[in-house]
Amino acid sequence: MRVVVVGSGVAGLTAAALLARGGASVKLVERASAAGGRARSQEHAGAVLNLGPHALYTHSVGVPVLAELGIALAGGTPPSAGCALRGGHLHALPGGLGSFVSSTALSAAEKLHLLPYLSPVGQAPDTTVAEWLHGSPDGTADLVRALVRVSSYCNAPALQSARAAQRQLRAALRGVRYLDGGWGSMVAALEGALPSTVERVHDDVAALPDADGVVLATSPAHARSLGVPLPALTPVRAACLDLVLRALPRPSARFVLGLDDAVYLSEHGSIAKLGGTVVHVARYLAPEETGADARAGLEALMDTAQRGWREAVLFERFLPELIVTHRVDRVGEIVPASHIVGAQRVWLAGDWVGEEGMLVDRALASASAAARAILAAAE
Repeated sequence: MRVVVVGSGVAGLTAAALLARGGASVKLVERASAAGGRARSQEHAGAVLNLGPHALYTHSVGVPVLAELGIALAGGTPPSAGCALRGGHLHALPGGLGSFVSSTALSAAEKLHLLPYLSPVGQAPDTTVAEWLHGSPDGTADLVRALVRVSSYCNAPALQSARAAQRQLRAALRGVRYLDGGWGSMVAALEGALPSTVERVHDDVAALPDADGVVLATSPAHARSLGVPLPALTPVRAACLDLVLRALPRPSARFVLGLDDAVYLSEHGSIAKLGGTVVHVARYLAPEETGADARAGLEALMDTAQRGWREAVLFERFLPELIVTHRVDRVGEIVPASHIVGAQRVWLAGDWVGEEGMLVDRALASASAAARAILAAAE
């Protein structure tokens, strides 16, 4: 059985590895000069940087797929303690029990209303996040929206499914890992998991390949150009300021989560082995928002949390509109993985396909599902 996998990001590499291990003859086609897509890492000033902040959720659906390929990724767990930014001032982030009680970010009544949203039991209604939070005190709604943003990277409460957001938040609360060597370590591990029989080709695919099976691990726009009928999807985007510093001026504020502003700051280099002090500052962009003017706000957040940071900069990079994932999970919206184009069955894989997990977990889960379906059909 001949299978062509288009795209060698996380989803494409995963699908290719699983298909080849299952006995398929696999051709992996990539138009870029290197594998990894948005999971690539780069070295600057002696440190490893991801394209914006990345985190692996250790109890979501992606880790078992990696385990199936024999991949266990080392890294560190960020502390639950941190700072909350509200009204332009830093407060203790209500993380553990002590900070939950002592934090001045929320009033006692706002904290009380928060508990049902963070409960590990029960299901959110089949509504948007905005509707889910309607009627809650301001501080409660601010913190839940912030936790949804930091776990899903999505700032679209009027569009995003409350159930999808709740599932993702629960996965994040169960465990987060920053990867040693950055996310390039995941890409390298997936490349290492490819059997030697996989044929790797550098090419731009402009028409559906002639093969027994096709996996499109690519963008929605590219899939549409190849004839796959897809609904209009709303991408999740962020503006990111990536920094390498000589040292962190204020170690006590290495994590900051905006409550009434959609911003985030996290120092990753003290958690994972990255070779230096690596700070990611991000603004989660609303669907209608542009990121070109976001840099000043990100620098202002650094001024608030890490005064004197400019004198410590070794490298800085501003990414005004980074696509985090190609899809906001909207209420009732389903993106099926299997399609018939002409007379050919095509499988999709990526962070925008299917309903399992979100972000990289969805990329891994959808790649696994596509590989399993193709191998099962050949039996």
